[in-house]
Amino acid sequence: MKQKLRLNARERRRQLGKTEQEEKSARILESIKSLKLFKKAGVVSCYVDTKQEVETRALIEWIWSVGKRVVVPFLDGNEMKMSEIKSLSELEPKNLFHEPKEKIEFKEKIDVFIVPGMAFDESGARIGYGKGFYDKFLQNRKDCVLLGLAFDCQIVEGIPREEHDISMDFVVTEKRIVNCRD
Repeated sequence: MKQKLRLNARERRRQLGKTEQEEKSARILESIKSLKLFKKAGVVSCYVDTKQEVETRALIEWIWSVGKRVVVPFLDGNEMKMSEIKSLSELEPKNLFHEPKEKIEFKEKIDVFIVPGMAFDESGARIGYGKGFYDKFLQNRKDCVLLGLAFDCQIVEGIPREEHDISMDFVVTEKRIVNCRD
């Protein structure tokens, strides 16, 4: 079931043209700017987009512009870790992500996690890429806000959940902000 949902969402995302993807990503960024949850946040984890994901480079630049620190994921074997960056020029394509060239594991509190996904539902359930990196990493982080980014075509009904699956607090698309806490 999850694999079928993942493939369908990937295909819907693939059908978006580059211009449409850029426009929708810009609308998502504008919606994110309106969220009050960033006011208290000091450290924000954000993925760096690849493979037709919601674009995040302008988002990362905005996070810095409002005085927040940014950490990005990297892989250490089969484990995802975070490292702080202060410039996008510190990144290189590696493994599944754009990772910091110099990886120094960030061990401080992270206030907001901006999470990619193949599909989300309105209750905050998420289907990732099938490796479970985010679910494992976020397992013991209960005191942070989880913010999923997706194009509206990636919102589906009734994603099946397993015990280890982590749910989002909010999902932001180009059309809406879904509060999954309600």
